[in-house]
Amino acid sequence: MTNRNIKIFIITISFFASVFVFAKPQWEVQGEMLVPVAGGEAVVFQNKMYILGGYSDSSGTPITSIQEFDPSANPGEQWKIVGKLLVPRTNFVASVWENRIIVAGGETGLDQTAVNSMEVWGPTYGNMLFDEDVSTNRIGATGEIWNGFFFIVGGYYHGGAESWSNAIVAFNMSESREWFSFPLPGLQIPYNHASFLLENAIYIAGDTERKTAADTW
Repeated sequence: MTNRNIKIFIITISFFASVFVFAKPQWEVQGEMLVPVAGGEAVVFQNKMYILGGYSDSSGTPITSIQEFDPSANPGEQWKIVGKLLVPRTNFVASVWENRIIVAGGETGLDQTAVNSMEVWGPTYGNMLFDEDVSTNRIGATGEIWNGFFFIVGGYYHGGAESWSNAIVAFNMSESREWFSFPLPGLQIPYNHASFLLENAIYIAGDTERKTAADTW
């Protein structure tokens, strides 16, 4: 190999090394939500993101709006309102099941009344409300649907005195009823925490007993 070839080789490596070392991922604003909310739920469904419900400062209450973000649409046309929940909610759980979005629990109204119902929505399916079930009466819970079961984790109930739940409830979607429940490991009770499904495991991370935490189950 000649000296010239060596120099070109070194320059090429240096160039690509600088690209990988100094290139950093950056946040980019993709438009603005049509209705700003807090305590809503975000779900990825059919290559689009849906923001369901949440608390609106303008109304001072939870709302029913379902907002869609389409990353493939033209700038300025990516956000639109595509539907409404049957029950206005905030601090609830949402996941995808059989090409539909399932919403459960949360709180509603000015007095933040607990919602013990579950509903289903889809862009071409419409709305349907499940029968009320006390197992879905969770505020600030999280959950994922896996193998036909909606695993609802943590949160608390409104029923007279506020009470915390240290249980994971497995709700059978096909039979529309609680199938079984079991306690979380340890004594910590998660609230307003995060979850995600990876292969055959559900990972739960974050807040416990309204305090920040780094625990993962």
